[in-house]
Amino acid sequence: MITRAPGEVLDAQTRLAEGLLKPSADLMAFTVGFMRDAWAKSHAANEKMYSSGRARGMFYPLIPPRGRLFDEGHARELNRLLGVGVRDAVCYQVTAEMVRVMRDTYTGTMRRIEHIDEPEMPVPAGWAWLDEPWVMTDTHGLGVPVRVVSWHATEAMTTGSERDPLPSPQVVPCFRVMLWTHVQDDIDAGRLSPDEEWLDIGALSLMHTAVVPFGLRFQVPDAEARKGVDSFLGLVHLLWMFLGMEITATPRAHLPRPFRRRAQRSLKHGEVHVVLLRRIAHVTEPPEGHTRIDWTCRWVVQGHYRHIEPPEGHRPHRGFPVGADRHCGVCGGRLTWVGPYLKGPDGKPLKVSRTLMKLAR
Repeated sequence: MITRAPGEVLDAQTRLAEGLLKPSADLMAFTVGFMRDAWAKSHAANEKMYSSGRARGMFYPLIPPRGRLFDEGHARELNRLLGVGVRDAVCYQVTAEMVRVMRDTYTGTMRRIEHIDEPEMPVPAGWAWLDEPWVMTDTHGLGVPVRVVSWHATEAMTTGSERDPLPSPQVVPCFRVMLWTHVQDDIDAGRLSPDEEWLDIGALSLMHTAVVPFGLRFQVPDAEARKGVDSFLGLVHLLWMFLGMEITATPRAHLPRPFRRRAQRSLKHGEVHVVLLRRIAHVTEPPEGHTRIDWTCRWVVQGHYRHIEPPEGHRPHRGFPVGADRHCGVCGGRLTWVGPYLKGPDGKPLKVSRTLMKLAR
């Protein structure tokens, strides 16, 4: 099991950014192979299309000409895009205890997240090291240990999704997400042999990347749902929710001077925010005149849109934003974003198996 001090976590981000922005020959070979393999699998799954939306979403805006393969030019540009995102990212270290709380919440409620709203993103660019790997089940039923989740804001030209088509191609706000595995986790999981020769690409390697438009719904294929394939959108949504909620504390860690100086030469931010459970011991008394209810637990209410004024002439409904002014797509009223929060009295245990489901339209 890998354990890291905050300075080592920041150093891992530093080395990853430097390696991507100045890729070695081995990393270039790995990236070319990664892109070609993902494109071939996507095309084989839908031979009638030049490429499926999944593959385009992975490498946008890098699309090979028809009849040609990804080459070193594409790989160098993808490494640059990923490297800039890692370089600009705020560094988080999520404790093992926090990862387990996230896993319990995910298992109970979030396997089929279909979209993410822009206000959920805690920072424009982030890099989150997980002290305990997040094991994701892939399409082959194999567990892949994700050690780092990183992201950065971007935009893309799109015609929408099958569930939310746009009337014409439009530039929409998006985020690029990257999932990274650690070589030691792969060895511990039996995915790699300690004696196996491996490309010199660094300790962290890319497992998945995608450009995701905010607000558009993407349906999880039924075949994947039946196999228990884990959703990377669910992981991102859950991570962002816990990063921005009162249940967590994110103190800045003390960093040894050598780690801090090295990071400042390569990264935009030179700090580590440690994400851990906040302990609350006191119990809040209800206001005078209110009935006291003996709640036995606290639970998570996820972020959602709420009407600023009661919707006139409409039955109560869940609003969802549309258009440049983000008005309600049902009644046209004004909406505001309510961030995730805890409900229930302070001092009670957190119950994650009955987390309020993400509001879906």
